[in-house]
Amino acid sequence: MIAKMARFYWEVQYMEAETRMYQVLEGRGIAPKFQVLGHVHEAGWVIGFLLEKISDGRHAEPADLEICKVALRRFHGRGFVHGDCNKYNFIIRPNGQVVLIDFDKANTCTDPALMEAEIASLEEQLAETTGRGGGLMAVDEGNGIAAK
Repeated sequence: MIAKMARFYWEVQYMEAETRMYQVLEGRGIAPKFQVLGHVHEAGWVIGFLLEKISDGRHAEPADLEICKVALRRFHGRGFVHGDCNKYNFIIRPNGQVVLIDFDKANTCTDPALMEAEIASLEEQLAETTGRGGGLMAVDEGNGIAAK
């Protein structure tokens, strides 16, 4: 499992919004399995949650553009835009299934132009090489792995 928690009080609203999104997407084959019993509470606030770790997946690459577009259109078909379509938020399983993650910036949307703009941004996002959006990344330091 993956645990995601708010580090600061002002991030609680993002945890609550992301929790709602995972609940909406549960069982749809778009997002990881959301563990309903996996909420983390503090002082009456949901400050985090647990969800399925996609251990057999990898981050999207430029060659995955078409399958990522299909997955994002499926997500758009539910009436949402993702808001953060970086390559680290598209997990590719060995069978070619695309799993979307990190919905703290997702919003409801009925504007086809906004949805198409998000689709159009994918090619550039998947080719991005700065690590933006990757959070903690493992780096091979010769003798082992170090967090960057």
